[in-house]
Amino acid sequence: MIKNQQKEKSEVVSHSPNISPLTLKPMQQNNNTPIAISIVIAGALIAGGIFLSSMYGPNKNSTSVAGIQGGQPAAPVDPYAANTELAKNVLPVSEEDHIIGNRDAKVAIIEYSDLDCPFCQKIHSTLQQITKDYDKNEVVWVYRHLPLPQLHPYAPAKAEASECAAKLGGNSGFWKFVDTYNKNQDASGGEELILDTAVNAGFSRDEFKNCLYTEDFSGIIESHIANAQNSGGNGTPFSVIVSEDQFVPISGALPYDIFKTEIDKLLEN
Repeated sequence: MIKNQQKEKSEVVSHSPNISPLTLKPMQQNNNTPIAISIVIAGALIAGGIFLSSMYGPNKNSTSVAGIQGGQPAAPVDPYAANTELAKNVLPVSEEDHIIGNRDAKVAIIEYSDLDCPFCQKIHSTLQQITKDYDKNEVVWVYRHLPLPQLHPYAPAKAEASECAAKLGGNSGFWKFVDTYNKNQDASGGEELILDTAVNAGFSRDEFKNCLYTEDFSGIIESHIANAQNSGGNGTPFSVIVSEDQFVPISGALPYDIFKTEIDKLLEN
């Protein structure tokens, strides 16, 4: 929910000294200046901040994960090093999830994402192709939120906007908003960009704006953040490929072939 910035101030809740309150305006660095809050998701982030970085493979140098540690970019990490045991903490697919495919598909790709993360934009295209190449009963794509406000101050507001899209348009409305935004991703854009995206996705501007200012989806987003962290997510995008009792965590926007290899292994079992 976007609160009236002239009439109301929200209490800042945070477990990390590196996380600032969130708003439809960029975060301000002056600690003495009041900062209006759109949603306070910072309290759900790990103390010390989420860190990120990555490579396309063990011997590659291309960065494919976004994140920070202690307010500074983290050193490169191996995207294959995600903890398989922690990945078992990922919550199962539920009626509340935003999905493409059948909820009961044999393989689920559960993605934790930040709408303003450029690597998430890259993996979005990869997973779109995956859902085209596999039957809906074979693979389901599940989208969950992991905004990184230290890097993308508007990301939490855009996560809430996507939930408005789901409230107004159901599962298909959610994906229309997310797909439309990914085609024109702009981390510097705030409320006007959100509303323009909504209109381009087929929503009424006034109705969507009313949702932004009256509905509060921060609880949903905070629960996604907590589950991502409990499951080993240390940046975005973070995905866990699940099939029954098998869990394959993947950190970063790895190539299509990596996902296909893991999916095919699980489908063969």
